Amino acid sequence: MTTDTEPILLTDVRVFDGAADRGGRLAVLLRGGIIEAVAPAADVSAPGVRRIDLDGAFVLPGLTDSHMHVELLGQGMLDVDLFDCGTPGQCADRVAARAADTPAGEWVVARGWRKSIWPTDDFPTAAILDEKVAGRPVYCKSFDGHCAWVNSAAMARAGVTADTPDPDGGEIARDEAGRPTGVFKENAIGLIRPLIPQPTEPQQREAILRAQRHLNELGIAGVHSMADLAVHQRAAALAREGELTLRFSACCRPGEEADAVRARAAASGGDLARLVGVKMFLDGTVNTQSAAMFEPFTGGDSVGILTQAPEAIREKVAAATARGLPSFIHAIGDRAVSTALDAIESAGGTGLHHRIEHAQVVRVEDVRRMARLGVAASVQPCHILTDIAVSEKYLGPRAGRSFVLREMLDAGVMLAFGSDAPVVPADARHSLYAAVARRNLAGSPPAGWHAEQRVTIAEALRAFTLGAAESIGAAGALGRVAPGHAADLTVFAEDPLAAAPSELLTLTVRMTLVAGRIVHDA
Repeated sequence: MTTDTEPILLTDVRVFDGAADRGGRLAVLLRGGIIEAVAPAADVSAPGVRRIDLDGAFVLPGLTDSHMHVELLGQGMLDVDLFDCGTPGQCADRVAARAADTPAGEWVVARGWRKSIWPTDDFPTAAILDEKVAGRPVYCKSFDGHCAWVNSAAMARAGVTADTPDPDGGEIARDEAGRPTGVFKENAIGLIRPLIPQPTEPQQREAILRAQRHLNELGIAGVHSMADLAVHQRAAALAREGELTLRFSACCRPGEEADAVRARAAASGGDLARLVGVKMFLDGTVNTQSAAMFEPFTGGDSVGILTQAPEAIREKVAAATARGLPSFIHAIGDRAVSTALDAIESAGGTGLHHRIEHAQVVRVEDVRRMARLGVAASVQPCHILTDIAVSEKYLGPRAGRSFVLREMLDAGVMLAFGSDAPVVPADARHSLYAAVARRNLAGSPPAGWHAEQRVTIAEALRAFTLGAAESIGAAGALGRVAPGHAADLTVFAEDPLAAAPSELLTLTVRMTLVAGRIVHDA
């Protein structure tokens, strides 16, 4: 990889500029981390500049994942991976294999279990883990991060018994006698998670480095990090040291606004590491039936969980707005989305680039309200790949209100796409395919799931580039292959605009550039 921002001339390329195909074979001149020219090669004068002939490769603005957890992605690469386990027993076997190599008394941490792919729809129990790993505490995070499955040793360490009350905004799963069964939803996870030793500062730094290498290989040039001020500070330090190879747009948490404003003013990470908003949580997920819904999930009377009261989210949005910081609110269920919009509308400051994170199930009236308020939808279409059957099962006829991408675009809602990694793989090609095909990776359903909500390939690419930039108020500097914009580029060997939907999954990442640096070169 290049270690500086030497001038580079990319020749013989096709260009998607963030909005449309420029047509023909062009050259792109990069100098000082900025795009200086995009024109036919004969029209670009660049003597002495390093020339890279890309033989008809396809250049687009650097793909930006608008919702992910970078540090968790890097840390999760070291955890036990349960994503493909087809039964709770397989999960327990995999955990037991790791436990055999873990010093006595230390926690065994796993991630990624999905009951939606198991033979039965029952939540797992501590007894299943106890059978394989009884002597040391085990913590298994669900793939969506909104549920924890632990063994009896973990509950004993936490002092959780039948007398332990459910915390506000959380739920402890219990048997008929009221005894905890080993599953903790939403805020109840906080009864267990703080007991697990946190990574050291060097380990957290290495997690970012590990994740960014993986992301660059996938063609990801930028991320919107849904973490906290400490993660931003680590990214800013890496930027100052020349080690950051992502354009890192970070969030802080409620209560950190004053420090975030000071960090913004100091621009401690330069252009590469910036603070862009305040991340807030309002509900759970459809997978764990903890998304906050107006009507109960199919087959029961649960309407999910609002993880904080409406008045509490209003106060937090108002506090952030008063500091000039937009709110990025996790809201998956239709009741959560509506509650988030109520808070944004009551706070004013609609020009601040507020966002709804996920916006998975949204009523027609709230799609229109998002457009009217200028609230962006930060959506992860790759969740369609895992949520089709789950949505049909738990939402019934309301499943058609899931991932209403076409409706949002037609209504004028700004779309920004991401992955939510490490919840699912960080591969942007999965979201491109899901948004365009509305099918799972096995190609089902063949006609597309609620195919009327498909978007075009160009629209999907825009949501990963210019849409991502617009959603944080950076459209004048990021998200375009145009003079004066940051030289963040993703280069595919093939033309995605000419690809069949299934071919989007196998696009070849030829090169990734960030601020004019080549950070991946295949």
